[in-house]
Amino acid sequence: WSVRSLPHGHLPSKSRCVFFLMIRRPPRSTLIATLFPYTTLFDLEADAVLEQLCLHDRAGQAAGTVSDGERVPPEVVVALAASPSVLLLDEPEPEYPGEEGALTILYEDDHILAVDKPAGMLIHPSRSRDTGTLANRVIGHYQRTGQRSAFHPLTRLDRDTFGVVLIAKNSHIHALLQQTPLQKTYHARIFGCLPGDSGIIDAPIERRPLPSLLRYVCDTGKPSRTRYRVLEQFVGHSLVELEPLTGRTHQLRLHCAHLGSPILGDPQYGTVESQEYSLQFGYTHQRLCAKKIHLTHPLTGKMLTITSHLSP
Repeated sequence: WSVRSLPHGHLPSKSRCVFFLMIRRPPRSTLIATLFPYTTLFDLEADAVLEQLCLHDRAGQAAGTVSDGERVPPEVVVALAASPSVLLLDEPEPEYPGEEGALTILYEDDHILAVDKPAGMLIHPSRSRDTGTLANRVIGHYQRTGQRSAFHPLTRLDRDTFGVVLIAKNSHIHALLQQTPLQKTYHARIFGCLPGDSGIIDAPIERRPLPSLLRYVCDTGKPSRTRYRVLEQFVGHSLVELEPLTGRTHQLRLHCAHLGSPILGDPQYGTVESQEYSLQFGYTHQRLCAKKIHLTHPLTGKMLTITSHLSP
């Protein structure tokens, strides 16, 4: 067993914190959160940090201290400190292979990876296909760079939607990011134009009966809201910025279509007119780009804005 402390933010006075031991076993590691809760109330100044972990055995007796990277006796099960540490156990090898291939990295640290997904690529392997996906490329990147990391996507784009995909490198960070507000901004080329220079589309969305995977707007659907801003207008189409205020499947595509301006190249929600117009410009897939993600890093507290290199 070994111990490694994670980056810390400012701790308020008299904070109740939770800390973890880290266990590394080759070839891979996984993170199990909140396994050993810390129950003592530290009286800390806002910027106080302990450089070493205080170790306790199963009986709760002090077992000494340990610094980053030092080995821990197997009988030690609880770690106490003013800077948090984590428990890592083996993660199973993915059932799909890592692959070589282009991977545009927009941001990377020890905990988070953000990449540009191209149009036409699945995020994750399925039962019928376990190659050629973004997950395969990311696992290949980990293998090339010697990282014992996993693929936990926070943003799941349709096959033909392209742009920023945010990925947690372990299950603990994934859990933290799921509780972290993500501000997502999309750019899209739409048929015609939307009302005014900006506005909010408020239209409930319901799923069509199985086996269909499509959605439709109806009064009894789930509340769905999208903020939009017109960036540029052309003859026959517009470039718009879309911000989903709720997270329904197909929300942006369906909301644009609901106002009579489907996203160009959209084969499911496009009209005959929009599809004919799309073919004139060679748009064979929907022109929808996950352009930007804004978030607070769950460990460092740093504000991150990750922007795609792609455009619709």
